[in-house]
Amino acid sequence: MTRRDRISNKEVYDRVGLIQDVANRIQQRRMQYFRHVQIIDHTRYPKLALHGYVHETRRQGRPKKRWIDMVKDDCKQRDVTSTFINQQR
Repeated sequence: MTRRDRISNKEVYDRVGLIQDVANRIQQRRMQYFRHVQIIDHTRYPKLALHGYVHETRRQGRPKKRWIDMVKDDCKQRDVTSTFINQQR
């Protein structure tokens, strides 16, 4: 076997002993951090950054995906509802 041989992700996971998909793990950690930010004091910087708004015009073209947009997608994918998610712009 050479390094140019194609190996499927499933085979790599089996060899290394990974049970969880990397993308799923990232999604899980993002949701954990979101829950953490929701319960911290409203004067802490992470919470201020989450609720903050930059008053500036955006460049032309498709808007960049924000962190909260990723959290919304994660919630939809996991069928999780949150009043905060529904209040976001």
